[in-house]
Amino acid sequence: MIFQILSEYIWSDELRNEGRMGIKDFVRERVLTFPITVLFLINLAKKSLQVSLNEFCDTCDLLQVTKQAFSKARKKLSSKTFILLNRKLVEEYYSDNNYSTWKGFRLLAVDGSDLQVPQIADLKEVFGTAKNQTGSTLAMAKISYIYDVFSRITLDAQIDRCKTSEGELAIKHIEAIQHLQRDKIQDLCIFDRGYPSLWLLFYLAHTEKDFVVRCTFGSCFGKVEEAIERGEEDVVIRLHAKDASKGQMKTLKKNAPFVDRRKDYIDIRMVIVTLSTGEKELLITSLLDQTTHLKDEFKILYNYRWGTEENYKLHKTGYELENFSGQTRLAIEQELFSLVFTANMASILIEEAQMELDEEHRRKGLKHPYKINKRIAIATLRGRLLAGILNPETNMEELCKRLKFDLRKSICPVRPNRKFERLRKPRLKYGCTMRRCV
Repeated sequence: MIFQILSEYIWSDELRNEGRMGIKDFVRERVLTFPITVLFLINLAKKSLQVSLNEFCDTCDLLQVTKQAFSKARKKLSSKTFILLNRKLVEEYYSDNNYSTWKGFRLLAVDGSDLQVPQIADLKEVFGTAKNQTGSTLAMAKISYIYDVFSRITLDAQIDRCKTSEGELAIKHIEAIQHLQRDKIQDLCIFDRGYPSLWLLFYLAHTEKDFVVRCTFGSCFGKVEEAIERGEEDVVIRLHAKDASKGQMKTLKKNAPFVDRRKDYIDIRMVIVTLSTGEKELLITSLLDQTTHLKDEFKILYNYRWGTEENYKLHKTGYELENFSGQTRLAIEQELFSLVFTANMASILIEEAQMELDEEHRRKGLKHPYKINKRIAIATLRGRLLAGILNPETNMEELCKRLKFDLRKSICPVRPNRKFERLRKPRLKYGCTMRRCV
């Protein structure tokens, strides 16, 4: 049982020793011990910090603590703690579950996003700045996820300066999930238009990662453009490292030093698909077999990438990712990685509850399929799951059964093929001094 293992791991000396900042931290017996500090951050404090602490202490039957005490405690806690927790969760998930694949491939969408952080001079120095439409300078960071679109879990998250290349963060993702390769899982990475580069394709080939990358017409590789001019729509092309431009050579040397720039090459397949709107989409892929992987399949395959967009939307609006309770780099990293871990726990429980719901409705023969409302599910799980983890004697299997039963009550019908115009609205931002209290 994943949640039983995670509960034991949170209380273990192993995690405490790796997750604390110094060897003398979390030694004394205080209210805010290592596990309790971890659990409070996993509980996602999005209200006023003191109100959130009061509610957490009431839920978990703890003595009340002040926000000043919590601020001191969190300085002793490395953000690595939540990376290790998420790694443990991901490892257990793929070792104990029958997860969905596409033709044997685990579909991983890689995508980056801008993250607005508190407008503090120190954070502007750490993460950099960007200007908005009015010319105002904002403190911004770049985050990136590698996301299993079928299992709906984030395998790895990265945060860096706002000007960091998405391709460089993609490399960090690939390195971070190498430990999952012990079961010989075949990955297929899906990238959008911000990623096509010769060095990244060589790197993916070197690490044995298959890929599907969307390109823009007129700004892709020279040989691809030549094939387009010839009217080709499904053709295998060989890209030689020696044909790279000066700029490409520079990035090849930096990010793919293993490439012999005189004789190495990579074979890719160029595919042009037509969308339902009539728009043409240019994709390049490492799936070269035109009989096994038909051209028309790529339109559906690339569309699976949309799951990571929905994941970002859920994190930023449902979980209020940009509503930070701290104003330091450590606090930003703690809240990002703890949110990813919490969201993954919720996704696993929702997935299990959804499977039970589908089986129940299959027997009833309902007109529409139904799915669990994620936002209501988040509210249902928050607090109750963590209160169970706080008590080492909790039977996590029984607790999860009760939670899944409650999740199945909050459902909505699925009506396929509905389309809505995409409206671009200004994003809701959060200040550090005007946080909600209810």
